[in-house]
Amino acid sequence: MPGAAISRKAKVPEDMSRRHAILHIGVMKTGSKAIQSWMTDNRALLGRHGVHVPESLGSNHSILGNLAVHLGDAEDAADGTRLERLRTELEHLPTSIHTVLFSGETMSRSLRGADRIAKLKDVLDRYFASYRVLIYLRRQDQQALSQYSSDMRRGIIEAELFSKTPLDYDQILAGWTEVFGRAAITPRLYETESLVDGDVVADFVAALDLPRSAEAGTGGKDAAKRPNAALSPPAIQLLRDLSALGKDRGLYAEDFAKASGRKELVGILDRHFSGRSALPSRAEAMAFHDRCRDSNERVRAAWFPDRATLFQEDFSRYPEVADLPPSADAVLPVALVTILELMAAMPARERQRTDKVWVTRRAEKRSARAGAPAAKAEEAGRSKAGKAKAGRGKKRAAPTEGAAATAEGPRRKEKSPDRQQRRRERRDAAGRSDTR
Repeated sequence: MPGAAISRKAKVPEDMSRRHAILHIGVMKTGSKAIQSWMTDNRALLGRHGVHVPESLGSNHSILGNLAVHLGDAEDAADGTRLERLRTELEHLPTSIHTVLFSGETMSRSLRGADRIAKLKDVLDRYFASYRVLIYLRRQDQQALSQYSSDMRRGIIEAELFSKTPLDYDQILAGWTEVFGRAAITPRLYETESLVDGDVVADFVAALDLPRSAEAGTGGKDAAKRPNAALSPPAIQLLRDLSALGKDRGLYAEDFAKASGRKELVGILDRHFSGRSALPSRAEAMAFHDRCRDSNERVRAAWFPDRATLFQEDFSRYPEVADLPPSADAVLPVALVTILELMAAMPARERQRTDKVWVTRRAEKRSARAGAPAAKAEEAGRSKAGKAKAGRGKKRAAPTEGAAATAEGPRRKEKSPDRQQRRRERRDAAGRSDTR
C-alpha cells in the first residue's frame, strides 16, 4: 500500500522528533504565490539559519493535506511516491536544521473539520515536536472577487460572482485550534494597512521571525502585492460562452475544466486580455459580506480584540450599479485574436506530435534490432534440435534397400547407353580434327 511509506510504527531519530514545523495554510488569494516564491528563492539562506524548505513536494505544499487525509486508504502510486520522497527528505536532514517550513494555501480549504486536520498532525507528529500555523484572512467579498477570475481560468464556470458560500473564518480557525492548540495558531489580516510595510512577504517573514537580511530580501513590495492579473470582462465572457456552447454540442464529456486545449486558450487570454474584472454593485458586495458578519465578529473578539471590526468596511471601490456584461461586439475581437494565436501555434504542436511519433518509432526499431539476434539464435536452436531429432528417427528406422545404398555412400547417377555413345563420338570427332 503506498501510504505505508509513513507508518505509525516508523522509528524516528531522537533529534528529528524535537524539530519545529511551520504550516502556512492560506487562505487562497492572499499572496501565497509570492510567499512561496520567496521561500524557494531563499532556500539556501534559510537553510544556513536552520530552516528547511521541503523540495520533495514542489514549491506549493498543498498536496500535503490531501496525502495525509488519504493515507492508508488510497492506492495511488504517485501519492505513495510523494510520501516516500517526503519521508526520505525529513529523515536525512542535517542536525543543524531545527525548523521545517511548509506552505500550501489550499490546506485551509481541503482540511475542513478537526478529524481531517488531525490526520495531518498524526503524520507530522512522527517528525516534529512543536508547531506554528499561520493563516491570512481576507475580507470575503474581496477574496471571492479574486477567486472568481482564477476559477474561470481553471475551467470552473460559475454563473454568478457571489454564487458560492463565503469563507467562514471562525469555523476554519476552530478546527485548527482544536487540533494544534490556540498557542500554535497565528491569524493575520490580508490588508495593506495591517501588513508589515504593506507587503505580504515582509509580513510573513516578520510574523514567523525568519531571517531577513539584504541577501534574503522580500522580493520587493511590488512582487509581493501584485495579485494574479484578472481576466478582462470580454475574456471571461468568451470562456463562459465556450463552456455553454461546448456542453450544448457535446464537445467534452464532463466539464470545461477538462476540455482539450483549455490551458492554451487561457494562456492566450492571460497574455492579451488581462485587466480589471467586472465589478458587482456595492449593494451586492455588502450583502455578501453581511452573510459573514456574525462569524467575523467571533473571530475579531477571539483573535483581534483591539479592532472595532475584523476588516475595514470600505466598499467605495464598487460602483453603485453593477458593470454590464460585455456585448457580442466586445467579445468578437477577443475570439478572433484567440483563434489566430491558436492557428499560429498549430504547426509547433504538430511538430511536437510528429517528433513524438518519430521518437517512438525509432525506439521500436531499435528494440526490434536488439531482439533480432536473439530471435535468430532461438530459431537456429529450434532448427538444430529438429534435425537432430529427425536423425535419431532415421537411425531407429529399419534399413531399406535404398537406405542401405545411401549408407554405403552417395549413389552415382546412372548414365544411359545413348548418352555414352554420343560422348564417344564427340571425342573421336575432336581427335580427327586435331590430326588434320
